[in-house]
Amino acid sequence: MKKTSKTNKWIIRLGYFVTLITLISIFLLSQATQGSEKFEFFYETLLVSIFTGIILLFLIVFLLLWKIFRNYRHAVTGASLSLTILGRSLLLALLPLLFISFFAIKFLRYEFQSSFDKGISDALTNALVLSQKALNIRALQALQESQNVAETIAPYEYTVLQSNLEKIRRQVGANELTVFDEKGFIQAFSSADLSTIIPLVPEHSDFARVETEGGIFVIETDKEQFKIRVLTDINKLGAPNYYLQSVFFIPDTVSKLTDQVNRTVSERDRFNYLMPRVNNSFIFVLLLALLLACLSLILSSVSFANDMVQPIKDLIRGTKNVSQGDFSRQVLVKRQDDFGTLINSFNQMTNYLKTATEEAEINRQKVESERAYLAAVINHMTSAVITLDYKGRLLTFNEFAEKLLECSLIEAVYINKEKLPFALEPYKNFINQLKLGDENQQGSEIEIEIAQSEITKRFIARLTALPSTDDLHGGYVIIFDEFGQYLERQKQAAWEEVARRLAHEIKNPLTPILLATERLNYKLSGHLPEKEQQVLKRSIDVISKQVNSLKNMVNDFSDYAKPITVKKTTLSLNKLLKDVFDLYQGHFEGIHFDLNIQAEREQISGNANVLRQVFHNVIKNAIEACEKNSNGKIIITSFNQDDKIVVTIDDNGGGLPDETSNIFEPYITTKEKGTGLGLAIVKKIIDEHCGHIQLKNKANEQGDNQGVLVTLSFPLKK
Repeated sequence: MKKTSKTNKWIIRLGYFVTLITLISIFLLSQATQGSEKFEFFYETLLVSIFTGIILLFLIVFLLLWKIFRNYRHAVTGASLSLTILGRSLLLALLPLLFISFFAIKFLRYEFQSSFDKGISDALTNALVLSQKALNIRALQALQESQNVAETIAPYEYTVLQSNLEKIRRQVGANELTVFDEKGFIQAFSSADLSTIIPLVPEHSDFARVETEGGIFVIETDKEQFKIRVLTDINKLGAPNYYLQSVFFIPDTVSKLTDQVNRTVSERDRFNYLMPRVNNSFIFVLLLALLLACLSLILSSVSFANDMVQPIKDLIRGTKNVSQGDFSRQVLVKRQDDFGTLINSFNQMTNYLKTATEEAEINRQKVESERAYLAAVINHMTSAVITLDYKGRLLTFNEFAEKLLECSLIEAVYINKEKLPFALEPYKNFINQLKLGDENQQGSEIEIEIAQSEITKRFIARLTALPSTDDLHGGYVIIFDEFGQYLERQKQAAWEEVARRLAHEIKNPLTPILLATERLNYKLSGHLPEKEQQVLKRSIDVISKQVNSLKNMVNDFSDYAKPITVKKTTLSLNKLLKDVFDLYQGHFEGIHFDLNIQAEREQISGNANVLRQVFHNVIKNAIEACEKNSNGKIIITSFNQDDKIVVTIDDNGGGLPDETSNIFEPYITTKEKGTGLGLAIVKKIIDEHCGHIQLKNKANEQGDNQGVLVTLSFPLKK
């Protein structure tokens, strides 16, 4: 019903819009009928626009009336009241329509022709005839003058004609004189207008007419001024005929009066021609206006009826919302009758229900918050985690689960395993091998093998059943790792425990040893011979240095044994590389640093402090490897690969030993004074950022080491 109400409103608004456009078109049509030029130009366009608007408005009114009668026939709530209001509104509109019809009939019977005076029309006709006769008389005079000039210049030779033509032109008062030979070529020319270089050459048919008629003339207009162009022959004895073309201007006063008479007569003729059409157009415009008024009255009555019935529809819509559990809707009606009382009671009831549901919503949000917290914990675990419902359908998972199973698990959420697509076959095999219904599998470590990409992966999984109640079914939590990673984590945990114990056992006696050494130096200093005093001093220095060295080693042990917990934020890895690069560039003699930033996507989720420690550690190792090289070079590069950003640190140092499989294990080092914990700590930080690190030697064609290439990759932030 809400959708129907909105549809009716849009239809009514469309009807008002069509009415407005049609009314404007009728107004423009009535304006166009007041002038003949506008009438001829706009008539068809406005007529099409008006007919289109009336047809659209008729369809809209018909559709609205059909909906009202359909609702009434189906006994829809409010339809009977709408029909009653509509009928009474139309009845009240009949009286204005009667007045409009009365005045329209009187207007249609008015004769426009009576407004035009027949005497004025006859006077205009006589003036036109008079002006035409006056022009013809002047043209005959110009013809006679031209023939006299032709007789005068007939005996002239060519040179005499050229020198006397201008004088003759001025004597006869012509504006232009031109002499043509028998072929129509110009022999002499004179004009009062110095801008005229070449005169208008008559057509050959004009020369032929002159031969038969003896002379012709034509009346022309030039910039609202009349002029007479005369063409006559020149009879030369014993020679072919020449021709004389003369141009005479009519005086400005005569030209203006003649032009005004012509324009007035043209307007009179046009008015007489269009008058019947204009009259019919006025009648047609009035009929269109009456039809538009009827349709707009019906449209307004429908709109008024809908507005009156709308409170009932809103109340019904509100009760349906309440029945569906939505208590937030308030029905707003500005009425002080029984409808207002009923709606106020309804709003009070929904407020009471809303308060109760809000309390329930707060409790639900608490549950959702705890669930979101649990999901955040799962996503930050270094092991893969998935949760299933009691039917074995996937509920939640973390990124490590997708990474290990190499498939998108979002498509498996709430899907029975029998209906899983082929792309999720590794996940399906994984679930099948868990044997969820076997109670003996719960709480124990389960080995699972899955064939992926032509290799077989082995996983260690631990299955835990969730408790169930009467209202909530149980489920399962599965934590699993790849077999190699599982062993790696166990080995790392063992090394961390060794480091923690060593740090504890070594650190305790160091401080007493250092204090005893300083006390011994204080007691014996100045009481021994010089030789024994030097021996004592060297011995105390050696003890102090070794104790400090042991302290540094203990600190490394402590750092490795501590669990790495980092607060991750959105991080620009390229910017971090530039900051680290600036610390080393130009500070080590004999070693050239180069930074090559190629990665366009660089945003990752990480901690800048610990990642800076990673880069410092790797670059420091590269510097130490290049110290024996007089032309050391370290190149730092970043680029994108799939959905990752890769950073490479390339040096031309001495390289790594042949066996590098245990390079990331603690206490593995090739340095004389190293503890073997640097790369182990780097590996822990990289794993915490879901990244990967790889070290490999570079070799030339002869197989000699050319340095080390360290590759670090991090997943881009989604």
